[in-house]
Amino acid sequence: MDDDGPWSAGQLFGKTGKGLHGQGSGSGFFNSFQIPFAQHVNVTVEIPADLVSEEQLPFWLVLRGRTHAKLSLPGGMALPISARLRSYLSTVPLLAPAAHLQVVNTSMQHGAVMLIVLAVTSPRGHYQFLEGCMRAAHVGTSAPEYLLSSGTEDYFLGTFYFDAGQYFMPIAGVTSLCPPPNKGSRTVACNPAVSASVRFSAYRVHGSSDPLLFERPFSISWRNGEPGHGGAPPAYVNATAFALVYEWTGPPR
Repeated sequence: MDDDGPWSAGQLFGKTGKGLHGQGSGSGFFNSFQIPFAQHVNVTVEIPADLVSEEQLPFWLVLRGRTHAKLSLPGGMALPISARLRSYLSTVPLLAPAAHLQVVNTSMQHGAVMLIVLAVTSPRGHYQFLEGCMRAAHVGTSAPEYLLSSGTEDYFLGTFYFDAGQYFMPIAGVTSLCPPPNKGSRTVACNPAVSASVRFSAYRVHGSSDPLLFERPFSISWRNGEPGHGGAPPAYVNATAFALVYEWTGPPR
């Protein structure tokens, strides 16, 4: 979701270059999380729309797998062999202040959220949108929603608008923070350079040490700021969320 790099979340996934938009520079991506299937699987590569007209766009793809493997979350928590990994992608080019961005919305009875990625670009030169909380709810019930965090930073295990700069850990990381919130903050060089706007992206892994499980239809959303928090209200932002969720039917794990 960004052109910054390299970085990695330990052995689980990562990026080894600056991306396809880096003035001809190469880029590599890897992941080692389990993608289960029963008998057949199709793997496709989608070329970004702004690169479709390129005369040559070489790439290499390496696939490895196992048969009769046990399925588990990162860290070893066992999952049913019938579980399948589903992806969720949601983009809102102009998300209003205090509006919600859907991250996950599943009708499955059982599952485990494995990964959530959030990317936000704001035309204003501040990070007020980081006041927004991650929320979860049971779909189709009158049960109240509940908070997964008290702001964007602590969901991704950061504090105070990520004032210490970027970090890349197996459980969470900030992959883009442009410009850095404080002078001297640790940050990978912003590419491309950002002037009046700010750009942020981060990932959160829910493995065996911190699982996020559900046993009824389930949803997660992120909010663009919170009314009354952070001084100036947030701006309209361009926001994208990506999630990977193991889902299954039948009895609980």
